[in-house]
Amino acid sequence: MRIGINLLYLLPGVVGGTETVATGLLNGLQAINASSDFILFVNQESAEWASTKFPKYETVVCPISGSNRPKRYYYEQVKFPKLVQDYRLDLLHSLGYVSPLFVSCPTVVTVLDMNFKAFGKLMTWQRRLALNFFVGKAVRRSERIVTISEFSKQEIVKHYDISPDKIVVTHLAAKANGESCDEMEKAVNVPAIETPYCVAFSSPSPNKNIPRLIQAYQLLRREGRIKQQLVLVGHKFSEVGFHESSTNDMTGVLQTGYLSSANMAGVLKGADFLAFPSFYEGFGLPVIDAMEAGVPVVCSNAGSLPEVAGNAALFFDPFSVDDIAAKLRQISSSIILRDELKRKGYENVKRFSWEKTARRTLEVYESVLSQKSTKY
Repeated sequence: MRIGINLLYLLPGVVGGTETVATGLLNGLQAINASSDFILFVNQESAEWASTKFPKYETVVCPISGSNRPKRYYYEQVKFPKLVQDYRLDLLHSLGYVSPLFVSCPTVVTVLDMNFKAFGKLMTWQRRLALNFFVGKAVRRSERIVTISEFSKQEIVKHYDISPDKIVVTHLAAKANGESCDEMEKAVNVPAIETPYCVAFSSPSPNKNIPRLIQAYQLLRREGRIKQQLVLVGHKFSEVGFHESSTNDMTGVLQTGYLSSANMAGVLKGADFLAFPSFYEGFGLPVIDAMEAGVPVVCSNAGSLPEVAGNAALFFDPFSVDDIAAKLRQISSSIILRDELKRKGYENVKRFSWEKTARRTLEVYESVLSQKSTKY
C-alpha cells in the first residue's frame, strides 16, 4: 500500500494533541515495521520535525506555512489533491480533523474530539466557521473516521448524521516521543518546588476546570487537611484569569509556567499524585502518563476519563468543589490508597501502546481498500 499521511496542519510544539497522535502513530508504525510505503506531506515548519524523527519515510515538503490557516486550507483543498494524484496514493490519512474533499483515492480522517463544538464560542468566528464547515465535510466524505475514545466517538455521532460503524477508536498511549521517565527525570531543574507536592496541568480552557481545583485545594489548606503543595504546570493565571472562581487565593500554589517535555515529565514523576479535574476530554493523556510514571491519579468522572483511567483512579464530580476537596483529602492523606492506585495504574497502562494503535490503524487502511469503490 502507498499511504499518504496529511500533516499540513502540524506546527511542532504548538498543536498539542494532534502532534502527539502523529508522533505516536508514526513511531508505532516504525516499531511494528509496517511494510506499506508511507509518504509524509508536511508544511514548511514541520519539515525538519518529519525528516529528523522519521527518516525511514519519504517526506514531501509543501510550499505553505501551517500557521497561516486560510492559505493552508486553500492549498489543502485546491492544490494538494493534484499532489495526491501525482504520488499515486492508494489512501490518504489526514491526522488533523480536516481532509481534502476531492481526491483521487479513498480518505481516512482523524478527529480527536468535538471541542470546537463544545467550546466554539471561545474561538474567533472565522475559525469556528472554518472548522464547522471542513470537519463536517471531512467526516461525511471520508471512508472512515478515526478517533481516540468511545466518548469522542459518541460525540461525533451526536453532532453529525453518520453511522457509528464508520468510526474507529484507536486509543493513545504514553510517551509518544520515546523518551524514558528516568532520562526525563534527570533533566528537571525547577528548584522552587517543595516536597511533598501534587501536580496538575493548568490551562485557561474552561473544560480543564482548574479554578474549581484551586478552590477545593484552598478549602483543605485552610482546614490544615492537606500537606502537599499544589504545583500547576502550564498556563499561569493572573488575578483576573479565573473562570467561574470565587477566590483569587493562591496560597500554597506554585505556578511553574510552561516547561520543556523533559522537565514536565520529571515534575510529574516526583509528585505524590496527579489531580486532573477536566470535565471534557477526548482522551486525557496526562492520566496515562502519570500511571506509567508510577504516580497515583485522582480525576474527574466526566468525558473520556473513566474509560481511560479504568479502575486505577480515584474519581470525583468535576462540578462539585466539595467532592473534589473530599477526594483530594482522601488521596493526600493515605499512603495505602496511593500505593494501591499506583499498582492499579501500572496494570491499566498495559491496555495502551502505540504499537496497538498502529496495528489497529493499519486494519482501518486494509478495510477501506478492501471495500474500495469503483469510483476510484
